[in-house]
Amino acid sequence: MSSQGGVVLDASAAVTWALRDADPEDEARIDALVSTGFVLVPELWHAEVANAFRSALRNGRVDESFVIGVCEQFEQLDVRTDVVGAPVQRLALKAHEHGLTAYDTAYLLLAQDRGLPLATLDRGLAKAAAGARVELAL
Repeated sequence: MSSQGGVVLDASAAVTWALRDADPEDEARIDALVSTGFVLVPELWHAEVANAFRSALRNGRVDESFVIGVCEQFEQLDVRTDVVGAPVQRLALKAHEHGLTAYDTAYLLLAQDRGLPLATLDRGLAKAAAGARVELAL
């Protein structure tokens, strides 16, 4: 991990970890990342994670007490929200360049701009990060 002690954690990794949908090796790696340093996320992360929990509630995968417990667990972590200092033009052009959504591009640019590794389970984002020479934490 970076000498700064942090990692950019995308919503795919956070939600998969929270719902325990990852394979045990990935879950263990995410556990280690979130317990040993800070987690940096763009503002949109909160809405993406909340939407995933809403979907899990709607589909009957979890109940309200599970969501409350997971959110309390997130509050115990050192999750820091940062603004991706990217104007719309930069987001759009980088998203196009890497074949990503603007949402995924926000994680890529945050990791790139802050010099932090990126933790993602999204294969397209991981491929783009590797192409952009952003260190992958997963």
